Amino acid sequence: MDALQRLRHIKCDEAFALEAELEEELRRLQRASLREMGTVSVDVRMDTERDRILGLFAEMDFSTALKSFVLLENSPKTEDLKRQAMEQAEQEPLSAMMGAKHLDDEGRTVVNTAAAGSGDPPEDWFIRMIGQAQSYRRALIVVNSIDPVRLLIGRKVAIEERHFRFQSPFVPQLQAPLYALGFARFFQGDFASAAYILFPQLSSGVGPERRSVS
Repeated sequence: MDALQRLRHIKCDEAFALEAELEEELRRLQRASLREMGTVSVDVRMDTERDRILGLFAEMDFSTALKSFVLLENSPKTEDLKRQAMEQAEQEPLSAMMGAKHLDDEGRTVVNTAAAGSGDPPEDWFIRMIGQAQSYRRALIVVNSIDPVRLLIGRKVAIEERHFRFQSPFVPQLQAPLYALGFARFFQGDFASAAYILFPQLSSGVGPERRSVS
């Protein structure tokens, strides 16, 4: 990269040709680096917990099941997540001592995160450690709670937009139809459409809420 940056300051045909050659070689090496990585599969299915939750929802009527679905899981507090990250660092000191490099699907470095260091860890270290732990936790929740209950509710009722009514300051009335459409798509299994519809609505709703709290 340093060589490329220096070449870009040289204005001649030879420098342009060498720059193109180096860029092509760099891309080739980036793609080749992906072959050195592997995928680790982890079974997150917990049949006992899954059956317990399904048993609870099987006895509920449709309205109660929808309300209870919202309460399947709560987001941990930030201070609890940071405390758990520090506990993990004590249990796995080698992992905490090393920084991390995050790559995209072409092998290019997207961002580097720092190591814990000797004092208080930097914020990006906490983000990395919390992200790793929460990725596993969320997979557990989706596989053993959210998805099984979503399918169970869907077998009871063919969910449509009309099944969702919002009486909350978090959901402006003008945006309520979009929320209803997004949640209907989610329960129907169209996750791409649900994310496309709901993410902008949730982002615009959470932003003012954060500003009012701060």
